[in-house]
Amino acid sequence: MSFNSNTKKPKLIEPKLSKYYIEKNKQKELMEQIKKQDILKQEELSIQQTILPIPWYKIYILNLWNFIKENYGFFLIITLIIILLYVRYIEVNNRKNKMKKVLEQINKQNDIETEQ
Repeated sequence: MSFNSNTKKPKLIEPKLSKYYIEKNKQKELMEQIKKQDILKQEELSIQQTILPIPWYKIYILNLWNFIKENYGFFLIITLIIILLYVRYIEVNNRKNKMKKVLEQINKQNDIETEQ
């Protein structure tokens, strides 16, 4: 005679016997769960052993990328300011070079006039 605790209890079985079978089924379920947990733990350990540690520069780049994603407005403004300053630097150097050429020409003309 087989008894399954998931179905309705038969009326002809004694309460002690039904409790015994119910507890046996619970113990089986617990054992299966413990085995599954052990298997999962072993798999996690094997995965952790095969995974190599992440190099520090990749962590740094990942943190920088997360900062950029979270604060993209701040990053955009800083980037635009840097570009503006670089363009300004180029323009100032071009003006300096032009002024040097003009001053050299003026000095040459002054030298020529003083020689005469």
